[in-house]
This record gives sequence, C-alpha cells and structure tokens, in this order.
Amino acid sequence: YLNRAVKKGEVITQDMLILLRPDVGISAPAYEQLAGKKAGEDLSARLPLKLEGDAVLRFHPEDARTMYAEPDDKGFVEVLTRDAIFV
Repeated sequence: YLNRAVKKGEVITQDMLILLRPDVGISAPAYEQLAGKKAGEDLSARLPLKLEGDAVLRFHPEDARTMYAEPDDKGFVEVLTRDAIFV
C-alpha cells in the first residue's frame, strides 16, 4: 500500500510504501519490488496494489480471481470480491 497519493509516471520510493492488512494485491514479502517502479496510473493512498511489468497499478476486485486462483483460495476470493472496498 502507499502512504500517500501518487501521480501517474511518478517513481515509487521505499518511503512511500506501508504494510497493511489484509494482505491483498502484492504480498507483504514482495512489496520491496515496487520501489523504483513507476505508477502506471494515478494511485490513491491505502489501496491494494499490483505490479504489471514495470508499472504499479491499483488492485481491482476482478484481479482477485487471477491472483488467487488456487482451489483453496476460492472462499477468500468470494469474500474479497463481495465485501472488500476498493475505492
């Protein structure tokens, strides 16, 4: 997650990143991969993120079905797409 809003094209730095629960989108252990990448769109603070190529993008509810595709994740995906707020 970001601790502040970031404009498209802005480079993400380590001090912009925070770890929050739930661990949705890019996982906490992998969040350091975001540092040095550019925002692929305007990004709001405290919303889940994903990495596509070299672009940091907002994680959308429909991303849950592809990111969490294991059979054991089915219940989590149902709750996430039904109850999570991605504004």
